[in-house]
Amino acid sequence: MVRLGFIAALTLLATTTLPAKADLVAAVLGCTGDPCVVRGNPGGIAQVYIAAADAINSGARKRVIIDGVCASACAILADRARRRVCVTKNAVFAFHMGRVMRFDGSQMYDTGDFRKPQHSRDISNYVQKHGGFPREGFVVMRARDARAYWRSC
Repeated sequence: MVRLGFIAALTLLATTTLPAKADLVAAVLGCTGDPCVVRGNPGGIAQVYIAAADAINSGARKRVIIDGVCASACAILADRARRRVCVTKNAVFAFHMGRVMRFDGSQMYDTGDFRKPQHSRDISNYVQKHGGFPREGFVVMRARDARAYWRSC
């Protein structure tokens, strides 16, 4: 499986054009087939995953199956592409507060600041009811609860 590495993500952010839609989805989710099956994705740079969600919504993939852990930016993607995403009994989502990163043209650095991630209102409400978006660790949503937001596969 191919996962978008740190350098590749920086390259995507630094360029004016993103790769082809299907290539972007494959890079961030590590799948090339349709449906795309996610069995373990730790997330990454939120803006890259948001671009991949937009690609999914515009037809780069017909369907995404969450069949394992989908954490951090992966959960943002699943939320934003919800109409094309389904969950199995193995699905687990993990949410946390976003770290603010800056790219100065040559390197990425952590500003030390945090930002609430870009989730829909219903997902944000779920996380808030379960302790809020933590700066360390995760709020975990298992398949049983996820089925209230995503359809079952």
